[in-house]
Amino acid sequence: MEHMNLSSVTKKYLASFHECIDYVSRERKYLASVEPPDVSVLYDAIDNGISKKLPITMAVVDEKVVGWCSIAHNQREGFWH
Repeated sequence: MEHMNLSSVTKKYLASFHECIDYVSRERKYLASVEPPDVSVLYDAIDNGISKKLPITMAVVDEKVVGWCSIAHNQREGFWH
């Protein structure tokens, strides 16, 4: 069985994180978008998350992001709780 590590968000895994978001968004089930953001937008979001110490965690197996959890306030209606 492969070992999974939980990691705070880091730019080290940017490309792999983008691939993971792409995979999940194309499933059209779990995300509000059907394609990933542009890599530069994702980079800015990660940079913002790091600087604001937002709770964003990546699940990593063999240096590949296989999942994530981000808890952030979304301003768009329909995402309020």
